[in-house]
Amino acid sequence: GAFGSDDSSFTETMTGLVSNLGKVLTKKREKPADKVPEQRIEPVIASRRDTAPAPAALPGSVPGSAAGHSGWSFFKPKIFGGAAATVLILALGGYFVFGGSDESSRGRTTAAQQRTAAETGTERAGSERPAAGGLSQASGQELLDEARLARQAGQIYNPPGSNAIELYMAALSAMPGNAMASAELAAVVDEALRMAESALLERRASDAAAALGRVAFADAGNTRLPFLFAQLSQMQLREYVDAGRAALRDSRFEDAANAIAAARSLDVADKSEIEALAQELATARSEERVDDVLARAAQRLEQGSLITPANDNARYFYDLVLSTDPGNILAQQGLSAIASKLVLQARTEIDSSRFNPAAQLLEEAARLDPSSAGLADANQALAAARERALDQQRTRDAERAAGQKAEEQRLANERAEAERRASVGSEQQTLAATVPDAGESTAAAAGVEADGDNDDNNSESNVVSDPGNDATARQDTLLAISELTRVKYVAPKYPRLAERRNLSGWVDVAFTVKADGTTGSIEVRAADPGDMFVNAALRAVEDWEFEPIVENGQVVERQAGVRLMFALE
Repeated sequence: GAFGSDDSSFTETMTGLVSNLGKVLTKKREKPADKVPEQRIEPVIASRRDTAPAPAALPGSVPGSAAGHSGWSFFKPKIFGGAAATVLILALGGYFVFGGSDESSRGRTTAAQQRTAAETGTERAGSERPAAGGLSQASGQELLDEARLARQAGQIYNPPGSNAIELYMAALSAMPGNAMASAELAAVVDEALRMAESALLERRASDAAAALGRVAFADAGNTRLPFLFAQLSQMQLREYVDAGRAALRDSRFEDAANAIAAARSLDVADKSEIEALAQELATARSEERVDDVLARAAQRLEQGSLITPANDNARYFYDLVLSTDPGNILAQQGLSAIASKLVLQARTEIDSSRFNPAAQLLEEAARLDPSSAGLADANQALAAARERALDQQRTRDAERAAGQKAEEQRLANERAEAERRASVGSEQQTLAATVPDAGESTAAAAGVEADGDNDDNNSESNVVSDPGNDATARQDTLLAISELTRVKYVAPKYPRLAERRNLSGWVDVAFTVKADGTTGSIEVRAADPGDMFVNAALRAVEDWEFEPIVENGQVVERQAGVRLMFALE
């Protein structure tokens, strides 16, 4: 039957009974220790290779013993001969009654019908087919084991990519001609067909479509597919038509139109019901009072509900009027007003750099009123804004690349200088670089590192001195900033150009602490990159103040040094 009345199981069972009886009647008595080999029934239909159910125990047999065992206590050849004949007649009658018509119908299936079924199944399952290479690169036996596990877990046709049908197909691809895999695949396909039929009976269209799609992938020429696909289309048609009529009752004309479009996309021969629904929609639209619809359209326009929500927006109601009265001036003017408002909304989106929503608004405005005022200017503004955004992105990318290159150059220079100093044995001057407290200045929050108090996280770094003045540098021993008591601190300002370019660097500064604690004789000993941070460092050090330096009871002037680090957080 169409829904899986499996005649073959009845035929197999009856054939097994006759086979067992024949062997019992002709078999000589065996010793009690002998065992009868397990009997398996050959498949009746080539596409099914399931093991037949074990025959029922015959009357008079010993419980638990195999059929044909010598332990029968009531063996009567005449009785069993009659029973065998009766069972044979019943088997043949059942075959012709239940199986003959199905087999003859299969035999009458023409080659053209089989090709049609294959094409239909393949076409329906297009979106269901797994992508080539979607399964892992496993051996054929591993795939076969996975297929069996999926079958045991009930994953016959779902989930995609790891269901039994696809795994069996992959196993056969890895092991072409494997009889066991082919037989198990045929059984799984039959199981999927039964599941599809159950889904159709329970009106689960999505499950039925998934199951039939997998079957079409594995066996496109299966003769049951065209009928089942036709039933699926009829079920979907009924769902779309019912949904369309429900939408009409609620005056949701847009939803009704969508349901009609979906129904028309189905492969059904009789489209009369669809066209009747379309006529009902047209009639319902025409029966709407024009004045009432125009009033609702104007209200939505005032509220700003231009194109949303569905079935309840200004555009929807104006279109509704024009569907019955194409020359209605008020409706045409209303659509033009909507287009103008959409252009204004698009301008706002452009100013906020939301280009995709702006483009969608302008497309809708052009559909409603191609001659809308400001539409052309808004499209030009959108194109220009997109170009500016691309230019800015290219500039940022270039600045980032330049900053990375400068950083690489700085590191290379430091390595070269370190190697030079090591080769000539020149003495390096150690300067302390400290980081000010987070609340001390805005420059510290921007990532500028400068000197700090003794309680701060102080660190020392090396100042690169002029190689021609090594003797002078040795004479002028610089005090580390940590040896001084700071009275006033001004953080360096991070240069805007360096911030835009995402640059970091450092400046080595030497200065004199005067008798009154102010700074003087400020000079830059080294800096990187170039002079980018020099001015910021000098302006900051000029405003620093310290407690006067006292040596042997006398206030003296001494030179100190610091390395100011500039880095963005």
